[in-house]
Amino acid sequence: MEVQHFFLVKSDDLESGWKKVKAFLKGYELIHYDDIKLLKNDSISSQNPEFNELLSRLLRKNKSFLQKSLDELKDEGYCTTDDLKELPQGYLSKFLHGIVHFLDGFYGVDSYFYNLEEGSHWVSMPLLRKIKKGEKFWLLKVLAKNLLPDEQKKA
Repeated sequence: MEVQHFFLVKSDDLESGWKKVKAFLKGYELIHYDDIKLLKNDSISSQNPEFNELLSRLLRKNKSFLQKSLDELKDEGYCTTDDLKELPQGYLSKFLHGIVHFLDGFYGVDSYFYNLEEGSHWVSMPLLRKIKKGEKFWLLKVLAKNLLPDEQKKA
């Protein structure tokens, strides 16, 4: 399995930002990756004029993921919070559990964009103001892999 993530991190430079992200991923107990790589060419500093557009795109992607997940619950007939009291234990309750974790800021394999500074899938207004004032942040793109058993033997 191979996934890509973007991390927002406060850092003066790419390398120290990467150290923060690596420390987070290696210390995170809920998800383990066998291999993580920084995609330097796809990472961008807040000093770059394209930073804000990329950040906006990543936030839209998270909103889209959340909306699709909520739509899937609606398609199953759970349209209001009152409907949830009838939600059966099983796939749908676990699916809802995943949605709530996403909203609560838990990092997961579905976290395409993750704000490491605030432990969130969003960016607060105070943090956006810091970025606009010129504080140094990075959007670091990471490729993460879990190897198959045969690949683990070779590694």
